[in-house]
Amino acid sequence: MSRTFEEPTIPAVPARVQRPLLALWISLALHAAVIGLVRVAPPGGTGAGGPVIEARLMPAPTTP
Repeated sequence: MSRTFEEPTIPAVPARVQRPLLALWISLALHAAVIGLVRVAPPGGTGAGGPVIEARLMPAPTTP
């Protein structure tokens, strides 16, 4: 019983597919990095007590 262990292999990818597949993986990695590294300020969190503008909508005047 001296069987040798054979490593499972992944089917070969055709040469015409290798380059677009590599470009896809690089694109996914870069997009994930940008999404992970960009910090977005929370809305309304940076207000330093500046002036506040208030507005009120009024009905348009009717002409007889």
